[in-house]
Amino acid sequence: MSQTYSDVDSSSDPSGAVAWQESMATWPSVARYKQQTYHLLNEARVVLDIGCGPGVDLVGLGSGRSVGVDRSARMCSAAARHGSIVACADAHALPFGTGTFEGVRADRVFQHLADPGSGLREIVRVLAPLLPQRRHACVPQRRGRARRPG
Repeated sequence: MSQTYSDVDSSSDPSGAVAWQESMATWPSVARYKQQTYHLLNEARVVLDIGCGPGVDLVGLGSGRSVGVDRSARMCSAAARHGSIVACADAHALPFGTGTFEGVRADRVFQHLADPGSGLREIVRVLAPLLPQRRHACVPQRRGRARRPG
């Protein structure tokens, strides 16, 4: 697997990483699964997208109700150009209060975390303490799909 997305800003082609994410989001199969994740989170009033990349999914989730976080300054800048609210931070220590979000999405993020358990604990922490049927976490992980060459 390419290590580009484990540290985008130190990779050999940060601009290419942004462009790849934006391009991949237009592929029909990828667009379909992304739409499914948006649908799973449609009842949540405020959604956090961890590893938001260039902000394509923030637009899909709804700019007025979604917040993105990414550790890459380059990805955060790209997301901000879409008019999205973005925090440049690490998934291991989210800069939000406990119970801030009704929904959380982390698409192809956990394989890049040094401590996936810590990232999962942060998701649980920032999710609002609602009735179980109203608590939403969407963490799609499709191994072997849509890998960037190299």
